[in-house]
Amino acid sequence: MHNNSRQNNVDRLVGANISLIRRGAGFSTSYVARNIGESELTLHAIESGVIRAGAERLLVLSKILGVLPSEFLRDRNRHDGRKLFITSVVRD
Repeated sequence: MHNNSRQNNVDRLVGANISLIRRGAGFSTSYVARNIGESELTLHAIESGVIRAGAERLLVLSKILGVLPSEFLRDRNRHDGRKLFITSVVRD
């Protein structure tokens, strides 16, 4: 359960960063959603952290928004601006 909570926190952080970067760049939800092949509702769910963005979407979003994919992982609440290092655990 702890791992699931951590994943949800990461999904929320990534989603919030997508939203912040998108709005800062002046792109509408409809424009970005259309260019990543998703509905506005799906993009809103991604930005809310309800749906995981995933690596492929992050690559497409980085091209559209003109940022490195690592910018979506930046913890903007930290004073040092460090990025999260996400590891996955695979269990048999």
